[in-house]
Amino acid sequence: MTDPKTDKSFKRHSAKEIFDLIFGNCSPDSFIALGSRRAIKKGQVVPHYLTIIKKTDLEDLLPGIFEWSLEQFGSQYFVPNTFSEKALTKPYEQYKEDIKEIKPSYFGKKNRHIKELCALVLDLDVGREENDLTSGAAVGQVIDMAIKNQLPIPSLYAYSGRGAYVIFLLQDETTNAPPINSGDNSTLWELALSEIVQRCSHLKADKRSPSQLYKRPDTVDTKTGNIVFYLTVGLSGLKDAPRYSLPELVEFLKVHTFLIEEKKEEKEHKAIEHKTEKRRLPGGISEIRRRSKPGRGSEPARMRIEEIEKLNQYRKGMPEGCRYLTLLIYFQACWRYFAGKDKTTAFRRAEKETYNLNNNFKRPLGFDEIEKSISASKGARKLNYLKNKTVCDLLYITEKECYDLNLKSLVPEAVLTLRKMEADAIKKKRKEQREKKRDLVKAAIDEGLTNKEIAKRLGVGWVFVKNERARLRRQGGLKDDVFFN
Repeated sequence: MTDPKTDKSFKRHSAKEIFDLIFGNCSPDSFIALGSRRAIKKGQVVPHYLTIIKKTDLEDLLPGIFEWSLEQFGSQYFVPNTFSEKALTKPYEQYKEDIKEIKPSYFGKKNRHIKELCALVLDLDVGREENDLTSGAAVGQVIDMAIKNQLPIPSLYAYSGRGAYVIFLLQDETTNAPPINSGDNSTLWELALSEIVQRCSHLKADKRSPSQLYKRPDTVDTKTGNIVFYLTVGLSGLKDAPRYSLPELVEFLKVHTFLIEEKKEEKEHKAIEHKTEKRRLPGGISEIRRRSKPGRGSEPARMRIEEIEKLNQYRKGMPEGCRYLTLLIYFQACWRYFAGKDKTTAFRRAEKETYNLNNNFKRPLGFDEIEKSISASKGARKLNYLKNKTVCDLLYITEKECYDLNLKSLVPEAVLTLRKMEADAIKKKRKEQREKKRDLVKAAIDEGLTNKEIAKRLGVGWVFVKNERARLRRQGGLKDDVFFN
């Protein structure tokens, strides 16, 4: 196998050339994110956020950032996908001023802030141990896999100081621009990367997110002192570097269509959960519900509010016959949830939430009926807070709804019984496994093995064996009462 570092078909490229190649066809209003190795604050995770630059300002601002001190900021990193304006935490002009003053700035580095998917990067964590593969050998194996059509031909390779990066550049099917980070595209991106990582698992490939930071070209790895460089293989120039559309990658890798559908359903489910976890406050302000310790204070009321909202959304509006009772129960739960020193404010908030829920019904109740339900719930609150079982009966909650919505509190009696039986079965199985493990440990102790030898033979923790030996000694169940380490 040839060494990529000495093979003449490998051409090394500067940081400016690589940035032009990756971000050249991006939208002018997109942003490029940079990071550094040294953390600004003590205990901060590295690499941390350095700054964010608009694509139109790359030529003016990037050379100056590349010259920032290695001693002050350490290795420099970049995200090979662009960000949208939503990632900015302050006006962009302030970022430009901070760059001129050599001052780092924070930004929103979340996957939802990604605007364009410019590249798919395979991170190979090789060269970290004494007998580990070198980065050159790992890249050579990737090239061999590409020749055998086990992988698409990579666009770029990089030596990251210790490990290596393998980069596949992306483009839209109809244009030369990178694909937009839509729901479908992000699903295809994740599935393609997962498949490539799985095929390269023997090279210690890691799965990363679209917002992951990677070492930029021509920087220095602070741990090894090696220069990070990017190169191409067997190409006359960077313009010949292959680019792939996401459907093309997925088709080449033969990713099963059912995986694509499963991924989409999973994302849709998470999006619904994210929406139901938020609550509306008077004045149109949207905030996350305050956290409370499960089983105490406002937690039961919070769970009831969320599950009634889920039920209403699942049924596409409460049908006739349970609208009045739904509002009564919902107001009661909201009042308890908002309850504090100021009872007037709690009442107004609960009233506002009840009106909002009524507006989502198939046929909303009139003003008089809502006021009647609120008045009734005020009286009911003084007498008793309705039990979950009673609420299930009043709102006709079925077992199917319970399983589809994954309800935790508003659960019918039949489902409660079934869950208890399942929990008891699991508990019984675990107890049997624990007893079996204890019998094996006791038999090994009787053979005269030490704690470490027993742990190694049975594949259990050394502390478990130690505690079991002590338990048997207390019960007088040891043949030879001698302590072994």
